[in-house]
Amino acid sequence: MKLTLNKLTRLAFVAGFALTASHIALADQIFSAGVLGSTQYYQSVDYQGDQLGNQAPMFTDTFNFGISSSMPNLSLSVTNQSSSNTSPTDSAFGSQGDGLALLIATKDISLYSVSLVKVGVSGPLFSWTLTGAAPTFSAGNLSQTVHSLIAGNYELLITGTPSGVSNTVDRDLGLFTGFNGGTYSVAMNAVAVTPVPEPESYALMLAGLGLVAFAARRNNVG
Repeated sequence: MKLTLNKLTRLAFVAGFALTASHIALADQIFSAGVLGSTQYYQSVDYQGDQLGNQAPMFTDTFNFGISSSMPNLSLSVTNQSSSNTSPTDSAFGSQGDGLALLIATKDISLYSVSLVKVGVSGPLFSWTLTGAAPTFSAGNLSQTVHSLIAGNYELLITGTPSGVSNTVDRDLGLFTGFNGGTYSVAMNAVAVTPVPEPESYALMLAGLGLVAFAARRNNVG
């Protein structure tokens, strides 16, 4: 195949983009939500893929937050924000196109597990497995309410792997496949305990109702 200047330019573009993307670090991230209240804390986390076709590494992100004694219940949601785009980027196969077109690109994250840890306590208090065993991981989501947490500092540990794919086709150079990363979100807030009357309160209420009924009966007899 004879490479024209236009073809060489496209090859350099694809190779340069892949080389640049491959140097995007995929590192574990740490977030701080502060002491949770009734207002929802929301964080979207984005990971880039490796356009050289290498599997993106697994990550474990940490979300630090506090729980107060007045609001000991935790409402938690972890969601994979998957998306796809199949629109071409160029009229590649016409006489005026440069020969590059994006066939399909997906953003996806395989969420494996979520663990809730109390700072200073060994081991997780709760742990949820969202997917099956490797290599057949699939995207999973979590919606959970945890009741009666002790006031203090906590960590939410989320483990997963970016698994989005991009396929770019060149009229002359062929198909280039790489990983396109993915995005997930965390939403959580604290919930107050609904007061439950003590047994003594029920007894006093029943006694009061009994006195009212007795007085009403006496009035009717009188």
